[in-house]
Amino acid sequence: MSKQGIQNPPKVQEKVNTTLQKEVNKHVVKVLTEYGKAEKAFINVACEIAWLYHDNRYKAVAVNCNFEEFCKEKFGFEKSQSYGLKSLVTRFGKCDENGVYTIEDKYKSYGQTQLMAMIPLQDAQIEDNIRPDMSVLKIKGIVKDLLKVEPVGIAKTETNAPTANAGDNSENDDNIIDVEASERNCIELATYSSFKEFESDLEHILQAVSDRFKSGNAKYVNIGIEW
Repeated sequence: MSKQGIQNPPKVQEKVNTTLQKEVNKHVVKVLTEYGKAEKAFINVACEIAWLYHDNRYKAVAVNCNFEEFCKEKFGFEKSQSYGLKSLVTRFGKCDENGVYTIEDKYKSYGQTQLMAMIPLQDAQIEDNIRPDMSVLKIKGIVKDLLKVEPVGIAKTETNAPTANAGDNSENDDNIIDVEASERNCIELATYSSFKEFESDLEHILQAVSDRFKSGNAKYVNIGIEW
């Protein structure tokens, strides 16, 4: 009896554990399914936020509010969430001829939180390092590593001083100046196609620059024009 009594409890416990595991897995699938719906819904929300933000359209119903105040009053969004959703569409979205905002096709398989984490990266960095089946935690780790070690652009200092073979071919030319080449890591925070778009986004870009300096990941701010 004692031997049988020792053997039975583990079998009962094993059965209980198997039943519980099945129930847990069923609920995990439900959470993931509903979470996926929420991610899709927030991407749609982001597109609507971008529409409201463009050309200060929101001011048609909130004349005395700025963008963050409007989002706080209407939707209960905090400042970082409001600008984050808008930036998601600025980075990964597009606007058709009817003024409808959507996410670019190549990024539609990503969820909202994945896209938010990927905003600082360039397209090539995403294509080479990130997949839609990765967890948000994994993506954040990759983004952190890329921003730390992989330069987005490299700038080198150059000199127009004559070389030793120029002019009179003198072996010792006192006019030669040796300048040590230097490299800089840089990342594009935003791109604007018009001054109006840049001006309307000043609050967000100032916040983005502030966050970089506060995190210790910035030494300089460069403003450039491309033509």
